[in-house]
Order: sequence, then structure tokens, then C-alpha cells
Amino acid sequence: AAKGAAAGGLDEVELTFLVGALNLPVMLAYVAAYTALGKWGPWVEEPIAEGAASWPAVVAVWAVDALFYFAHFLAFFYCCSNSNAVIAAVNKSLQAALVFFLSSAFFCGHDAAQCLNGMKIASALIVCVAILLYSSASFPACEWPAWCACSKYRSLPEE
Repeated sequence: AAKGAAAGGLDEVELTFLVGALNLPVMLAYVAAYTALGKWGPWVEEPIAEGAASWPAVVAVWAVDALFYFAHFLAFFYCCSNSNAVIAAVNKSLQAALVFFLSSAFFCGHDAAQCLNGMKIASALIVCVAILLYSSASFPACEWPAWCACSKYRSLPEE
């Protein structure tokens, strides 16, 4: 990460701040659009009013979710500080795949749009395999799949 700052790029603190600063307005716009489209009432307020959950339970879940986001960005910061962008991308690929497949496992019975089909599985596998192939090329001295645990590469190899 220090090499990035020395070469005129972002250091790990600047990169982590940038990710958070970009994520916040995107999420605010998403929630605003979600609310403007009239989804807040039927998907949030009405189920709570019908007794599916209570406001304290919803706030507690959001607080736990905030803790998970904090841990997620702390892990991202750690990857940027002690590794490199390729390792961070591999981790993001794994996270995306887990969310994708776990979403189907947990919510397919409630919402057909969450269910996996051949196209969704193929798309997820193509993205994950492409990221693994790209990242394996960044670490030629490590043998695959051991390169993902190879700690001697803390920054991209010099060209």
C-alpha cells in the first residue's frame, strides 16, 4: 500500500475512506429510490404493524448489520494495509458469491426472484473463476491454489 502512495496512488487510509465515501451516497440514493417507489410501506411498515416484527427488533437487527458492515470495512482496510488490491478483489468475489448463494438458500421460498437458475449459477461461476484466474497471474511464484495463502507477496510484483 505504501508503494501506491509513493507512486502517486492512494494509500490504504485514503482508499478505505474513498470506498466508504462512495458507498454512503450510493446506499442513501438506493434507500431514497426504494422509498420513493412506494416499497417502504408494504415491505417495512406494514409487516411491522401486522406483528411480523417490532420496531425495537428491527432497530436491533440494523445495529447488528452496522457492526457487520464495520467488520467488513475493517477487513477491507486490513487487506489494503497488509496485502494488495488483487487479494481484496478475491475476497470481494467470495463475499459476493456467498451472498448470492445464501440469498437463494434463505429467501427462495419467499421470493421466486431469489431462486437460483442455470444462468445465475453460470454467471456467478464465470465471475469468480475469472477473478481467480486474473489474481493467479499476479502471483507467479506461488502455486495455485496455495497462492491465496501465500504471505510473502504483500504487494504486486515489480515489473
